[in-house]
Amino acid sequence: CQEGMMATLTLGDFDLAVAEGVLHYSIAGVGPVCIAMSGGPGIDARYLEDMGGITDSVTLVTLHPRGAGLSRFPDDSDWSLSAYAQDVEALRLHLGIERPLVLGHSHGGCIALQYALDHPAGPGALILIDTVPAGVPLFHCSIGTPK
Repeated sequence: CQEGMMATLTLGDFDLAVAEGVLHYSIAGVGPVCIAMSGGPGIDARYLEDMGGITDSVTLVTLHPRGAGLSRFPDDSDWSLSAYAQDVEALRLHLGIERPLVLGHSHGGCIALQYALDHPAGPGALILIDTVPAGVPLFHCSIGTPK
């Protein structure tokens, strides 16, 4: 694996087959690797774009979470936060990177938190944007199957 701070990835849009479906992700920018997840569940990750120019400083790997954007999963898939977190780990391993930055907006932040709990050796750091406020149990992030 490549250290997240040193990884060189191919820019573009890609699909990754996982056990239950197909994850879509895009890679843009230069610098340390940052895996980014959108809000939702069910919101298309393309609204993140370049995160206001962050791609000038990081290699942004934007994951379209299961049930959102260009990822494809059947309705009877596992929609738990641990399933979403396993998708992040599958992508990290597929890309061959160690300890990337992991950024989550809203529900994506809940996924990032679950990822850190389920795979503590995975993230190098978490960046949480408009996620669950302090004192709210993590299980409140899991609101069911996306529509």
